[in-house]
Amino acid sequence: MTCKFYSSTMPRRGRHLTVAYVAGVLRRGLRLPIHGLSVLLLTCSLLQLQSTNALARDESPLLKLGEDKEWVSLTSYFSVLEDPGNKLTIEEVQHPEIASRFLSEHSPGEALNFTYSRSAFWLRIRIRNESNERTDRMLEIAKARLSSVQIYYPDENGIYRAFKTGELLPFSTRPYGNRFFVFPVSFLPHTEQVLYLRIKSTTGIIIPAKLWMPRAYHVYERWDYFSQALYFGMAAGLILFNLLLFIALRDLNYLLYVGASSSLAIALSAQNGLLAEYVLVDSSFMSTLFAPLGFAMATAIFIAFTRRMLSTQEFLPQVDPYLKLLIALQVFLSCGYVISYDNFSMPWQVLSAATMVTLMSVGVTCAYRRQRSAYFFMVAYVALFLAGLATNLTTIGVLPANLITTMNAVQLGSAVEMLVLAFALADRFIVIRREKEKTQREALIAQQNLVDELRSFKNDLEVRVAQRTSELQASNATLVSALHDLQVTQGKLIESEKQALHGERVAQHALAEQRQFVAMVSHEFRSPLAVIDAASQLLGKKFSQNSDIAPILARIRRGVSRLSGFVDNCLTEDRLDSGSFKLQLSSVDLPILMMTVAEGGRLLSERHRIIVDQDQEGGVLTADPLLLRILLHNLLSNAIKYSPPDSEVLLRCRNVEEGYLFEVIDQGDGIPDDELSLVFQKYVRGRAASSLPGAGLGLPLVSSIASLHGGRVEIKSRVGQGTNIAIYIPSSPMAH
Repeated sequence: MTCKFYSSTMPRRGRHLTVAYVAGVLRRGLRLPIHGLSVLLLTCSLLQLQSTNALARDESPLLKLGEDKEWVSLTSYFSVLEDPGNKLTIEEVQHPEIASRFLSEHSPGEALNFTYSRSAFWLRIRIRNESNERTDRMLEIAKARLSSVQIYYPDENGIYRAFKTGELLPFSTRPYGNRFFVFPVSFLPHTEQVLYLRIKSTTGIIIPAKLWMPRAYHVYERWDYFSQALYFGMAAGLILFNLLLFIALRDLNYLLYVGASSSLAIALSAQNGLLAEYVLVDSSFMSTLFAPLGFAMATAIFIAFTRRMLSTQEFLPQVDPYLKLLIALQVFLSCGYVISYDNFSMPWQVLSAATMVTLMSVGVTCAYRRQRSAYFFMVAYVALFLAGLATNLTTIGVLPANLITTMNAVQLGSAVEMLVLAFALADRFIVIRREKEKTQREALIAQQNLVDELRSFKNDLEVRVAQRTSELQASNATLVSALHDLQVTQGKLIESEKQALHGERVAQHALAEQRQFVAMVSHEFRSPLAVIDAASQLLGKKFSQNSDIAPILARIRRGVSRLSGFVDNCLTEDRLDSGSFKLQLSSVDLPILMMTVAEGGRLLSERHRIIVDQDQEGGVLTADPLLLRILLHNLLSNAIKYSPPDSEVLLRCRNVEEGYLFEVIDQGDGIPDDELSLVFQKYVRGRAASSLPGAGLGLPLVSSIASLHGGRVEIKSRVGQGTNIAIYIPSSPMAH
């Protein structure tokens, strides 16, 4: 019986295996003499008897070839022998003692599954061709990641020859060019042959073996490669599309999607044997590493993608550090694969299981919190999770090995995952665009409203100013007329007294109108001043390096600050005089208050050195924060106004018994003794202030605010030595 690789009109290269009895030997024996023929016949009879006895002892199932089936699963026909020491040879496994150890009973299914093992496995199969013609078949082992695959067949002399291939050998060692291990074999009519396969692998040893009719196999092969092309074409399209989106939007989520999908596609191409067939044809070592490295890097990048997509740093801050740790461990193990695949394979399986559970928990938590992107994530991840779970359970022997769990589970799951995540990123893009458009619309509406409001304020202010000016002019004309009448009618005492009383009433009414006008103007100035100040700040940041514009903007801000202080004083004075004012008490952080007042003073003058002196422990005071700020601002602005340039102004705060003492000390000309008693009267200004801007409201307002808080004011001044104004505010203000 002869077994050899045949060379018919197959579209693939290869050798062919033909099985025949020793008919050739007998034919050659017919040319021998009669006694030689007798010896030969006797020898053949003995060999046939020995073969019959051997077959009688071989209890392995017999595969009978027929023309009715396009393919036959060989799983149930194999007898299996485990070689833990990896030392058995073909001669040794044929020895009766070792041959008796072959086991024919194993779990049914489409594939033999030995899970992870460092042993080598010998497979023995008996095949009989009962037809009258030579039968050609394709023996397929549909598992690309098997480190070593050896087939043993007898030659014409009955000596077994070995044909060796596997993942660790170059692709050119395969007898038939395919991503799987395919052996074309041929059987002569009415022959029986025993074939041996030796399988060893560092990965899970799953052996889905089938015997195909050649024509049926070529049809199946075309559809198989078409499905692979469809999958990787889809993956390439999604990767390219999201890469273009990343270039356009600069959103890191799209780049992470591209990285994870590319790594997964490379890993699957190595896992399915396509990388070894078309790219790394002669680099078996790199082809072996690409699958685990690709899966590890895809997992690491997918965790990073999950962090950004689900915003775990914001929504799950307690879990986010563990996700970073998982990324680091995945990268570490991927580096470990290069050093030793055997030592790092099992830790990576454990880490991958922990990663799958963690990501599932994160997705469920975010979906429970109604996070929109978590719904897409869960659909995508559940598909990939179930595919990976099915593959791992098949590898460790929990699930039976079949076409889905052995080859296509991860590809199907990853295809669903890629599509759903692509939809998720597209949805993210749509949501971001809608939010941007909404923000732009709101900004335009707010801008238009602000312009309309400013225009309305301007028109209203002009009308009111014209109206109040007309009223004041009328009042002044009335007063002039009254005075003129008083001078003309000096002799008429009674009439003069009536006119004087009438004039006084008119003057009081005019004064009240004037106060109302000032309050109204102050209120109307607030919004424009805020707009001017904000605009000058923005321009100051933009032209901070422009030596021509920066000073002008600083002058504008000083003018705005001075006018804002005046408006605050007017409004505060009006509120205090209304008779219905109540303190708005709250906790005031004194260090912050002191720094705020000092910054306002520095804005008023760049040529004065403002020094803040306060207790290191700070303090909190219960007071009206707005009035307290106005009080200190008035004291500081007065000190700056009446101090020479380049002098120091000290702003001090001390915690004294049951309260706080605020002091403002300047190095100005001081106040004469005859004017000290007048400084707290409204509209009264000293002789030194006649050439300086002001209304005479600052210190009277300071005194009123201190009194409202149950405090007091003390002033010390010497001509030529400066002025010290001290304000005491109790910790618990009196009810006013």
